[in-house]
Amino acid sequence: MIKTLAFVAYLFTLTSRAADTATLKPLGLHSENPHYFLFRGKPTVLIASGEHYGAVLNQDFNYRMYLETMKAEGMNLTRTVPGTSLESTNAGTYRGGDQNTFAPRPGRFLAPWARSDTPGYFYGGNKFDLDHWNEGFFQRLKDFVSMASERGIIVEFNLFYVLYGDGPEFGKWNLHPLNARNNVNNVGHVRFIATTRLTNRPWSRGRRPCSASSSRS
Repeated sequence: MIKTLAFVAYLFTLTSRAADTATLKPLGLHSENPHYFLFRGKPTVLIASGEHYGAVLNQDFNYRMYLETMKAEGMNLTRTVPGTSLESTNAGTYRGGDQNTFAPRPGRFLAPWARSDTPGYFYGGNKFDLDHWNEGFFQRLKDFVSMASERGIIVEFNLFYVLYGDGPEFGKWNLHPLNARNNVNNVGHVRFIATTRLTNRPWSRGRRPCSASSSRS
């Protein structure tokens, strides 16, 4: 069973540890002027670039250089997603081809779930095993968040992300590890519009818990 809450708890644990190390408080509204945020004891306005969201899931993305550039340009906010949405290099709807940071080259997609021994993932390689975490993903995420923190950059981490469609042009659901065609757990026999709904619980019915500490070699 995919334990979404366990996943969320694990993510908050690793990000909060980075904050605890530096004895930092999370972002909040300024008590005297709620038009501003309060970050590290100072009034703050969040300024971000138009960068896409593949900093962690795209293994070819140089996030150190990206974060250094953001800091140099006076920016302090970035957004990333946990491998629950991505784009393909050959989709006509999305520009950039293999230079699109949200479209990893074949074999370079890093997801929170481990790969199985069964071939057949829509975007190349083996299908995913949703009962096992991919520790490499969490190590990369923790490193990204830590580097951002060191540079005074806030990371907006989107656990859920709109998929837009499932056709050949809007093909994000085709690439998704939770699509039944892409995992060995028989999970995800739904249309893309049901992926973030709780009405039919497509992700948890009849499956055993997945431990956040489990891994697959």
